[in-house]
Formats: sequence, C-alpha cells, structure tokens
Amino acid sequence: MKNKLLKSGASLLMLFMTLNLFGQKIIEGVGPLSNKAAKGYTMQGTTFEENGNVNILYKIKGDKKKDELFYELYSFDKDLKFLEGKSANEPKVETRPDRTASRLEA
Repeated sequence: MKNKLLKSGASLLMLFMTLNLFGQKIIEGVGPLSNKAAKGYTMQGTTFEENGNVNILYKIKGDKKKDELFYELYSFDKDLKFLEGKSANEPKVETRPDRTASRLEA
C-alpha cells in the first residue's frame, strides 16, 4: 500500500514539474542603443506598463560642471520590439549630510 502511494505521489510530482517547465516562456530582444547609453548603466527605473510595454532607463555620464543629470529612456513592446528612445534631463540635486568638523590643537 505504501509502495503504491509513493509511486503515485512521485509520478504526480513529476507530472507537475514537467507541466511547470512548459509554462515558462523566455523572450530575448535586441534594440539599438546610443553610444552614450552603451557607456552608461541601467537604473532601477525599469517599468512594466499594463499593456505589456517595458521602459528601461539608462543613466549617461555627463559633464560634471553642468547642473543636469542625463538619462535615456528606451521603450519596448510586449514582444520586446524596439518602440522608441528619448533623452531625458533632470536638474542635479546635491544631498550631502551636514558634517561637523572638530579639531584638537595644542
């Protein structure tokens, strides 16, 4: 009795495992990136819209003297086909914690 129960449980488990493997779908897409975005890095701003579109935000190295941060936003549809790429700039906001400096001099 135990042997039959173990065999049926194991076969049921194997069946669920194989069905789970066929439920996964891997899609890979390649889209054009600008040279600046290729040298930059992706931000945590990757968003998935309700209609299935994917937006990926790249941070681009910019001029340190300018008061702007440079980004490029790339949009892909649900099949990962490239829709559009647009640049986005944002003003720099420097946030540094206050520091107290103390010296001991003789």
